[in-house]
Amino acid sequence: MSAYSRNVVFTLVFIGFIISNSTAQNYWSIGGQVNVANYFGEMNPWTQYVGADPKFTRPSFMIHATRKFGRRIHVRANLGWALLRGDDFVSAAVFKPEHQPRYARNLHFRNNVKELAVTGIFDIFPSSRRTVVRTKSPRARGRMIRERVRWTPYVFAGVGLILHNPRAKAPESLGGDWVALQPLGTEGQQTGLPQYNAPYKLVQPVFPVGIGVRWKLNQRIDIGVEMGLRLTLTDYLDDVGGNYPVSTDLQSDLARAMSNRTQETTSAVFGTERAIVIRAFDGDVRGNSNENDTYLITGFHVYYILGNFFRRPRFDLNRRRRF
Repeated sequence: MSAYSRNVVFTLVFIGFIISNSTAQNYWSIGGQVNVANYFGEMNPWTQYVGADPKFTRPSFMIHATRKFGRRIHVRANLGWALLRGDDFVSAAVFKPEHQPRYARNLHFRNNVKELAVTGIFDIFPSSRRTVVRTKSPRARGRMIRERVRWTPYVFAGVGLILHNPRAKAPESLGGDWVALQPLGTEGQQTGLPQYNAPYKLVQPVFPVGIGVRWKLNQRIDIGVEMGLRLTLTDYLDDVGGNYPVSTDLQSDLARAMSNRTQETTSAVFGTERAIVIRAFDGDVRGNSNENDTYLITGFHVYYILGNFFRRPRFDLNRRRRF
């Protein structure tokens, strides 16, 4: 079974489990998130840091609609945006031997990622309970109120799609603009030659997984913090994943310049001088094709709960029993 199939099966089983274990205490909420995003891939490998590198932290925003099922279960649909960033000149230290191949590679990118996903959320603590409203008012007597607990941690997993398009800054001699990299085929993908892979897709599956904590602010509003990893099936969020192509196979001077930047004497983004320690040749390793790129979303969110919280029970518990 492929990694894609395993992720899809796991997500469907998880969402099916939470729906099948839900009860009838349903309501809708809408909300949004203000986040930060961190990319992990060839230009910012997991093995280099215990956590995310703050130098590559960028903004992210999300809106969502959530359906509550029972006491613990939520299914959330979200639409989000995240800016991802990576740069060999920043993340690799020239004085560290293990960093020198990446420093010499001298690649960078930014990527505006749009995400549409559905996630299943499981609350660790039951997030609502029924309480009988006892009052002298005939109108309110016997009603039930859904009173949520003050706070609960939760876990989530989901499936979705991302739309991405990595870009990089061209050398000043070629205009110095930020250009889309996928149409250039920087690893030979646009040549049509059999020795190169086909162009990578700009729409890709994504699998959000993570944890969070949610607090009840009042009867209508919840707030929380959340950390979610986005697992993807592409190694090209950063446009780096294979070997250097034969330069003469590429179709333009711009494609050749964006493919191999080892001989540039300045950082294209910062304009800072850099040392040339290694030169890359046709066929040399450019990226790690064994690991897909991921990104981490961490942020603060708000839920606004819709609808009427009160519901008259099937039987009035305050009514005196008659024999």
